[in-house]
Amino acid sequence: AQEPAIVSTAGLPLPQRLVHALVAYNHYLVAMFIPRHLAVYYPYQINLPAPTIWFACLVLGLITVVAIKTLRRRPYIMVGWAWFLITLVPVIGLVQVGDQAWADRYTYLPLIGLFVAAVWGVSEIRCPRLVLALVSASLAVLLLTVTTFQIRYWKNTRALFEHANQVTSDNYLALTLLGSLLAKEHKYDEAMAYYREALQYQPAFPEAHFFMGNALDEQGKLDEAISEYQKALWFRPTQEQTHIFMAMALAKQKKYDEAIAHYQAALKLDPDAAVAHNNLARLYHTLGSFDKAIEHYRAAIEIDPKLALAHNNLGILLLQKDDLVAGTGQLREALRLNPTNSETRLNLAQALNQQQQWPEAVELFSKGLRADWPDPKAHYEYAVALVHLNNTREAMGQYAAALLIQPDYADALAGLSWILATSTNADFRNGTEAVRMSERACELTGNRDANKMKTLAAAYAENGRFEPAVKAAHAALALAAGSQQAALSNQCRLMLEEFEKSRPWREP
Repeated sequence: AQEPAIVSTAGLPLPQRLVHALVAYNHYLVAMFIPRHLAVYYPYQINLPAPTIWFACLVLGLITVVAIKTLRRRPYIMVGWAWFLITLVPVIGLVQVGDQAWADRYTYLPLIGLFVAAVWGVSEIRCPRLVLALVSASLAVLLLTVTTFQIRYWKNTRALFEHANQVTSDNYLALTLLGSLLAKEHKYDEAMAYYREALQYQPAFPEAHFFMGNALDEQGKLDEAISEYQKALWFRPTQEQTHIFMAMALAKQKKYDEAIAHYQAALKLDPDAAVAHNNLARLYHTLGSFDKAIEHYRAAIEIDPKLALAHNNLGILLLQKDDLVAGTGQLREALRLNPTNSETRLNLAQALNQQQQWPEAVELFSKGLRADWPDPKAHYEYAVALVHLNNTREAMGQYAAALLIQPDYADALAGLSWILATSTNADFRNGTEAVRMSERACELTGNRDANKMKTLAAAYAENGRFEPAVKAAHAALALAAGSQQAALSNQCRLMLEEFEKSRPWREP
């Protein structure tokens, strides 16, 4: 959160501050005796009504006159009044911090002076102690009742700021925060109405522009969102969070240079902004600048070791750089920090697949992969792990799930086709479907993938078409030999021997 800014005398002239200080003294004084319409935030009013100013002058003047005239006989009045006036000076608005008119919390210490004057004054009243006790008890009950009512407004943010909006006028901060709560509930039209009303009262309020931009961003209205972020930055260019959200919106539009500039601006404002480092790293990651990406991912983790997203992203990048051990370690840490994150769990499972750690991979897939998960690669990888554990039926289901999402997914077509053509379980075999799928897989890969050509050969053989099976197996052998895949070459030779004897291939 950004510290409240001290307002300069150019922005708020000294005469205006003096007038406002007089009204503020009166507000605090009245609130002590009549604690009504208290709010968490009071908007600053530049043009105060003349009657309000004159009334404040009258009240303060009268009390001051009484304190002076009774100084010898009742010095406690002057002591209490002076205590109140002097201890409020640092927060009365002569040095204006932030944009609130006043804050009731500032009066905890100053009101001691008024209480001193009141207690000493009551002690001079000549009446039975019982009457004083009853009056004191009644006053305590009254104050307790008022406090109880006031506490109700503090039960949550919505209740607190709805009350503030009701008991104050032109409360742009309350309206903005209420709008942000509605936006979190995806009630964007209602939220936008609140933001617009806030900006009617204070067009230069950067938070209203920021939250309006965020609501537009979430609705995919990127041009409008960026426009609002720009307005927020115009009024407060040092707002780190706005730079970050602006960068995210620009990145969605593939305006990467501008996005990078805003992330860098955010990091100049706060070099320890872990989220900015992570987001900038992800952008460099997308652009293929892996070294810069790693540098910023590591910076994010150093600043916030509990930032699971940075561990996850760094793990994926390290896997892409074939650093399987380090990448897997980062993904394990990400999952430890956020055990409920299905995406991290699936990333780790796929990393374990690359290392042929099939049992642990299957366990992770089974916990994290729902039937409606939209990533076909995750279903495909799960199927691969299941195949290696001889769980053929479930593997077929995962291959099918991948193909429902992406019908032209060549790897999934070949994987399922291999089972349909070579399974030792006759219930699983279907030569016709195997040929259809494997032909499509080879077509998608330009007939240049040895594994898929091998699968096509097996499918032809299962369908009783041994001549094309032999031809496809020879093609697969040539491709495997050309890419120096020794194990695959040996398998192709063994398959050729079977096809030349008019026998289909069965997966051991």
